Amino acid sequence: MAGQTDSEYGVGHWSQQDNSESDKQSGIYNDTMKALMEQAAVTSEGEANPHGFVAGIDWWSMYNWYVNHSQWIQTMGLMHMDREQEKDVAELLRNDYGRLAEQTR
Repeated sequence: MAGQTDSEYGVGHWSQQDNSESDKQSGIYNDTMKALMEQAAVTSEGEANPHGFVAGIDWWSMYNWYVNHSQWIQTMGLMHMDREQEKDVAELLRNDYGRLAEQTR
């Protein structure tokens, strides 16, 4: 393929149980989304980009979860273990998904 971008969100940072690194988690999301949108077939304003590529972003973990084999909390989720408290990145994702879905109908 002539142009292809692959990325996996969260490789470098989790939010931590106490949310102490949620700003870093949000920063990685923002940087990843920006990089994808720069090459996408549709701009972040919903305009066609004839030189763009089909791009997608998927957040694969809704909640933090307990890792039994090493007894720690995996903190990549959009929500904390209580399944009630959202992280900052959840609002970013909801806003971006909503805006893009509305603009590309």
